[in-house]
Amino acid sequence: MRLEEKLAWMSRCFVFALSLTLLALVPAVSAAAPGDCPDGWFCEPNAPPTAPSPPPQPSQPLPTPRSEALPSGQPAAAPADGQAFYPPPPPPNAFSVPQPPEPPAKKKRRHGFREWGFNLHLEGALLADEPNEDDAAMGGLGFGFRYRVLPSLAFEAGVDFLRGAEHHGYWRSETALLLNTLVFFNPRDVAQVYALGGLGFSRSNFNYAKNTGDEVFYRRSDEHQSYFGGHLGLGLEVRVSHRVAVGGDVMGFIRTRTDDSNHADVVNGARTLREGDTSGGVLRAGVTFYW
Repeated sequence: MRLEEKLAWMSRCFVFALSLTLLALVPAVSAAAPGDCPDGWFCEPNAPPTAPSPPPQPSQPLPTPRSEALPSGQPAAAPADGQAFYPPPPPPNAFSVPQPPEPPAKKKRRHGFREWGFNLHLEGALLADEPNEDDAAMGGLGFGFRYRVLPSLAFEAGVDFLRGAEHHGYWRSETALLLNTLVFFNPRDVAQVYALGGLGFSRSNFNYAKNTGDEVFYRRSDEHQSYFGGHLGLGLEVRVSHRVAVGGDVMGFIRTRTDDSNHADVVNGARTLREGDTSGGVLRAGVTFYW
């Protein structure tokens, strides 16, 4: 057989075999879905057809879990069809470590009313030592420390210095220690009325004055007198500010001598005897500083 005949016979066999192969693949390609096989690949002839996936359902909000706890001993209610079941939440702090109770708050201790004050005043005094003589007047100044325990109650200790003309040509210099108790009738008002009372200790020194017409001579006397007595009075105090107040008071006193009452005074060569008990009045006005 010649070469040409052999080539023709081989080409016919090749065409025949290719035709048979294509006829065997046609059923498998037609049975497969076009979207199930990738491009350039052949699907298996016996693979079952794939069912299309259902469209996605719209999402539904989940039911809110019940916040209230069920009573102890009762079973939880069964959920309805198609609804999710959520167990009741645990009570608050069920799994937390118990904290110790907070200690009770300490009550604030209220301090009582306390107020200190310093009083500075001017004063005038009228003495009635002897009924047969004219009254003697003196003037001076004084100061005192005041402790106000309550709005309506205060205690005061003060010292007064007085000087003035006395009977029979004498000049009296007197120093007095006063211990007072003050009671305020309206302590919450700006203008406060008060009553005062207390005890007093005083000591007097004398100088003799002689008027010759041209000049006055003073002669020191060794005489001194000591007194003890009590006094009562009324006063008014006006608060200018929280720390400053102005006011004044008037009081009367009665006192008796505590030294030798029979001591005789020599006045112009004549011996006179002073009375043992004296009385008088005092008018004071000044300012008080509080803190």
